[in-house]
Order: sequence, then structure tokens, then C-alpha cells
Amino acid sequence: FKVVDAGHGEVALHNVNFNRFLRMTSGGQIDAPNQIASDKLPTSWAWERFVVVELGKGEIGLYNKAHGRFLRMSDKGIDVSGKVAPDKMPTGWSWERFRIVKVVDVRTTTTTTTTVKPVPVQGFVVPGDVVYLYNSEQEKFIKASTGEVKTTETHKPWKVPASWTWAKWTVVDAHHGEVAFHSVALNRYLSMNGDTVETSPEMGVHDLPRNWKKERFTVVDGGSGTFALHNKENNRFIKMHGDAVEATDKKDAESLPWDWQHARFKIVKAPIVPGERIALRSSVSAEFLSMAGNKAACSVASPALSLVPRFPWNDFYVVDGGNDEIALHNMKWNRFLRLHNSEVDASDEKAAEKLPREWSWERFTVVDAGWGRIALHSRVWKKFV
Repeated sequence: FKVVDAGHGEVALHNVNFNRFLRMTSGGQIDAPNQIASDKLPTSWAWERFVVVELGKGEIGLYNKAHGRFLRMSDKGIDVSGKVAPDKMPTGWSWERFRIVKVVDVRTTTTTTTTVKPVPVQGFVVPGDVVYLYNSEQEKFIKASTGEVKTTETHKPWKVPASWTWAKWTVVDAHHGEVAFHSVALNRYLSMNGDTVETSPEMGVHDLPRNWKKERFTVVDGGSGTFALHNKENNRFIKMHGDAVEATDKKDAESLPWDWQHARFKIVKAPIVPGERIALRSSVSAEFLSMAGNKAACSVASPALSLVPRFPWNDFYVVDGGNDEIALHNMKWNRFLRLHNSEVDASDEKAAEKLPREWSWERFTVVDAGWGRIALHSRVWKKFV
């Protein structure tokens, strides 16, 4: 399916082979009766539109507003759920939960025929994200070093030490279905040179040269929430062996052996990175933290993370507060979020780059709360927001 922007925070799913949109009917059926191009979705077609609802653990639901129901898959086929609000899906509903598997087209053309060879890609490897690369078998992360790549000491995937900056990588879109990983600390890329995994010469995160093939990787689905990194130039996967990070024997991207656990990795996202612009959404109420003048408040709720309202009062710039702490600056009001005893409010007006050293109420430690969630802890008040 091709994902089509249907406007108003909704998507439509178009099948290229049959030139039809998936739709949910009033009779509780899922069908696709009308042939139509993907760029010709009529504005009046409500049955073909879905809200992507984030359900946690890498799962999503597809919700149709017109019918108030989710798409579901059971042992009897594809149909619809009972009526329910988009943010009220029962925890026991498993038929309505899906994972996204992206399909990269590796096209080889002979005369007028095009063959499409699918390579599944996990949707959670997102360009722009700052991540850690974790191997569950070794219980270690990949870290950069000048000219070489090693593993960290043994550590569980949660609560990664903030000082492990050499284990942080920025995901870069390398185009043609490939990604690259840029070291935050060293300004170098993860690179494969034959059977050796190393770091590239210094190069900016936005400056990946087009002719750098050793730094480009295909993300291959490894099952159970894992993935493998395959370099087309060397036709090898990255693997972790003891304290070393190496390349496997030669193996095509589609032929990842089921027992190569040393070549399977998980993404652990660096929760909040200074320099980012973020919005903070409660996983319980689905409301956003916002700033109204010198006060903090809850803003509009959104059932899906894909529908983040880009209102200026929800928009915070992450400032490095030193000592592994951050501060959150709202550009509309030119104030920092702060915790004063048990009250969350806003500081006096102050530019983002002018955070005073003595301002402790505005500084927070980011605590990994699991499943992509974070909590903000005030060291001075010993309380969470």
C-alpha cells in the first residue's frame, strides 16, 4: 500500500497493483470497489480515510472517523471493530493492532518490465532521530571511537547513562531506501570497510557525500522488534562479537539467517536532545503540555502521535542545562518551563540562550519511562512534573 495524505491528520491506503483505495463500509466490511489514482482521492470520500492511532510498543491502529471503528484482522479475515473512541481502545483488543513494515523498491529493469524486490524496513528507524543501537544477545550498545567502532560495557537497554555520548547516533536519510548513522560525539559516520566496521573521516550530519557507499545501510526486519543493518557495497551485515563490532560473512539482504542474533539490533531512542523542538504529550490523557503567558496548562488532546498540533504554546526548544539536565523554552512567550515546589509555571522572560546558571527550578533530568516515554524530574525539588 502507498500511504496517501488525506488531509486533516488522516491517511488513505492505496494499492498500486489494483489502483484502488482500501475503505470501510457502513455494513462493517473492508473492500476496494472503485479504481482511482492515488493522487485523485475525492474530498467527499470519508470511508477511505483513517486516523493512525499510536498504541505503544511500536503498534498502531487504523481508525475511521465516519464509522467510529478500527480496522481489524481476525482468523476470519478483515473486518471492523465495535464502536469506540479513537483513544479508548481496550487493552485486550489484539486484532486491531498492527505494525508498519516499510517496503523499499529495489528495481531492476529488463526491456519494459520492472521487477519489484521487497526488503522490509522497520518504521521506527526514522531519519532525524538520535538513537542508540543495542544488541540484546550481548546486552551492549555500539559506540564510536576515532577510526574504529566498539561496544559499550554490558548494560540493560533502559536508563542509558547520559555520559555515553559516543553511543549516540543520528539517523540520516541516505536515499534509495537506505540510512546512515552519524556519530553525535565524533562528527563521523558508521562505516563498513570489507569485514571491518569503523568510522568515516569527519563529515557533517547534513553532508553525506553521494559517492560514500560504505556508510549506507539497508534496515532489514529481524523479527520480534529487531532489525539488521546490511551494507550493499560489501554485501555484509553488521554484527557484535564480544567487545568487537565487525562485519559478517557475505550474505544478501533478503537472506538474514534466523539464528544470527549477533547481527540483530534494537533502537533505543535518546529521549530528548538539546537543540530539538518538541511537544510533550501525556500518554494517559493524550493532552499536550502548553504555556499560557506565565502559566503552564494542558492543551488540546490528540489520539495519535501523528496528529501533533503545531501550536506555538505547545512548542518547546530543548536547551542544554548542564550536568545532564535540560531546560524547556517556549519561543512564543520567551520563557522557560519551571517547577516551583508543587506548581508548574513559567519563568520570567528570558531568551533560550540566556539561561542563568543559578536558575535551578527550570532544569530537569530526563528519565526514560519505557516504551518511548519520558518523565521530567526536578533535582532541586526531588519531584516529577
